[in-house]
Amino acid sequence: MGTINNAFILGNLGANPDVHTTKDGHAYCTLRVATHRRSNPDDRSKIDTTWHRVKLWRHNAEFAHRHLKKGDPVAIEGRILNEQWTDGSGNPRSATLMVGTRITLVGGRRGGVKSTEPEPPQEH
Repeated sequence: MGTINNAFILGNLGANPDVHTTKDGHAYCTLRVATHRRSNPDDRSKIDTTWHRVKLWRHNAEFAHRHLKKGDPVAIEGRILNEQWTDGSGNPRSATLMVGTRITLVGGRRGGVKSTEPEPPQEH
């Protein structure tokens, strides 16, 4: 049986994208995206917010840097990844995040829709 690792988030950016470059010259950035849901259908004022960490690579990172700002509504397609690393003190660390393969700026304050083409699969 095959498996599927596909995720879709429609939410708002919590901060401006901050693009960095690897030693090999590849652009990447991490986004914080907030999604909301009503926790109680009878109380319309009660809203739960979930923050998602999204990592973008290469042209997706550059697209985010050029077109996205804090508060923008975005749709992001990608896959879920569990990262593991050792911090500066030698402690093992881990985080679950989404690796975005397609980003769409959805209308919003500046109007229009801008989108990236999906990137070919890559190992990260």
